[in-house]
Amino acid sequence: MTVSIRTEPTAETQGWRNEDERAQRSSQAPPTRPEANRPEPATPTSLGSADRFNRVGAWVARRRKRLIVGWLVAAVFLAGGFAANFSENLTAVNGSTPGSESARVITLLEENFGIGVAEQDLVVFESDSLSIDDDRFMAVVANAITVVEQQVATSDIISPLDPDGAGQISADRRAAFVSLSIAGTPSQRQSEALELNEALAAIGTDGVDVWLTGESPLHADVDAVAQSDLAKAEMIGLPVALVVLLLAFGALVAAGLPLLLGGVGIGVSFGVLGLLSYFTEFSLLTENITTLIGLGVGIDFAMFIVSRFREGLDQGDSPERAAQLAVATSGRSVLYSGLTTIVAMAGLFLLDSPIFHDLAIAVMITVAVMVAAALTLLPAVLAALGHSVNRGRMPRWMSSGDGAERRWAWITTKVMKRPGTVAVAGGVLALSLAAPALGLELGMNSGADAVADQPSGKGLAVLGENFGEGWVSPIEVVFTANDGRFDAEVASVNTFLDELGRDADVAGAGIETNVGGLTAGVIDQVDEMSAKLPLIITLVLAVSFVLLLAVFGSSMDYELFLLGRMREEWERTGDNATAVAAAIQAAIFGAFAFTSVIDVQQVGVALASAILIDATLVRALLVPASMKLMGRWNWWRPRWFIGNRIDYQQLRGATR
Repeated sequence: MTVSIRTEPTAETQGWRNEDERAQRSSQAPPTRPEANRPEPATPTSLGSADRFNRVGAWVARRRKRLIVGWLVAAVFLAGGFAANFSENLTAVNGSTPGSESARVITLLEENFGIGVAEQDLVVFESDSLSIDDDRFMAVVANAITVVEQQVATSDIISPLDPDGAGQISADRRAAFVSLSIAGTPSQRQSEALELNEALAAIGTDGVDVWLTGESPLHADVDAVAQSDLAKAEMIGLPVALVVLLLAFGALVAAGLPLLLGGVGIGVSFGVLGLLSYFTEFSLLTENITTLIGLGVGIDFAMFIVSRFREGLDQGDSPERAAQLAVATSGRSVLYSGLTTIVAMAGLFLLDSPIFHDLAIAVMITVAVMVAAALTLLPAVLAALGHSVNRGRMPRWMSSGDGAERRWAWITTKVMKRPGTVAVAGGVLALSLAAPALGLELGMNSGADAVADQPSGKGLAVLGENFGEGWVSPIEVVFTANDGRFDAEVASVNTFLDELGRDADVAGAGIETNVGGLTAGVIDQVDEMSAKLPLIITLVLAVSFVLLLAVFGSSMDYELFLLGRMREEWERTGDNATAVAAAIQAAIFGAFAFTSVIDVQQVGVALASAILIDATLVRALLVPASMKLMGRWNWWRPRWFIGNRIDYQQLRGATR
């Protein structure tokens, strides 16, 4: 195996050419480097990372059968044995913020009252024809209270028929509710809510409806809807992705491979997360968002590996050599693109919020699995398939083929003629699209809209119409006397309670006041995100820049594949304009916009919009224009910086 790598820039590639040389060069065909056809030997110590990927590709091609079998065994073992555990043990979103005032309320309640982590839930009754004074209505309420009392984790049960429950009957007396507390961890409360909801389902009659609502009942129903939404999104998104891939590849087998990688990767990832579920909890949104991002990056990675493999076959490489070269070139971009995503998700650990930690862990594991599958399983399958990857060719009119490449090349050519104008206009447009983010208001959604037809949603609607939704998320205020006792300070507490609607303040009265509850927890979490977001963005960009500087000298995540191909063309021709028209990338996230849970909708729409803007405004206009303006500075980096310049044409010669 031979490969030529220059560790020092030459005058041809690093020095500034004068205008006469540039004009003469532009009128000639791109030169071919003599050494590209005569690969020079290189010692293993000088090979650098490109050779390591080259050797990985060769290893994968030689051991393709073992790798395929190994991945199948891992998929069956992990997905079949543990993926269900991941889905079944998803819990309510933990919106607490450690160290916040609302978190202190939870601690004080547990230490001083033994309440633990409790929430107020409600059993809601409604009748179109009966009032609560009717014996039949009262019998339903009594039966419901009996069912609630039989649950181990319930306490503080207040009936609307008790003296303390006078405010729990509507003005027309056709709606009422029983208030109760459910204690335990988020998963325990959700499990208790499911059991209680099932028991209460048999209590209702033709004249009186009974629904359980509250934080955990809502989350339990949202979880069920999210599971259904996931299946619906896959039924929409995967066929759309297949059509896009068919248009891109023009062959059924080649188009199916990215979906195969995505499916196997998601299955293995869910299996790993299922194993972790024995030791930690994941929120119910993790499954949808993990699937969303996993399919997106999996299809992206596979598209580039498959494209490079087919390119190798077209240039006369054997299947083994084509698979080796695909890993040696695009595999490098896949790895560093995956690392950038992992670094970005790791930034979420800077937030003191369990929900973001769970999400970061799940996405990081999924992306790591997708990278591993793209670098081993996929090239192994390709090497085994060989020329069969082109089976199932579609009619010529169905394939984007050369036409799409000509359209992208035409756009790039137009950009190259007026790079300054395009850069300024594109920059103004990008800033205009980004400006609304300055007024972005953060918050959390209860998911009630998604479960309007479920018991918790119906109960919440009755509360909103007759009592106000605040009953589901009451404010919790804990008073602590500074000297450990309440004596004269009780008057200050009573004053505070009387004037709570006017935000009275008892500071200075010898009492520490802490406000908690669901709403306070959301406010604390929003404050945490707002305070840490600039730090997260800065650190993620800085670490990603250093990481990618070691690869190409510039770039960022989704531009990595584009710049990788551009770099190859630059190494081959030295012509920056030719290098720009070298790559295309696509991703499908929009299907999740059709789900019912608004949080998942927002993520789907946000990612789909980001990809659309990246593929059009950024990649087709701003990147080519800026690279034309920067010229050789695109590839500049300090001589002392790690990494070697890689001659990709030489690398191709080394694999033959």
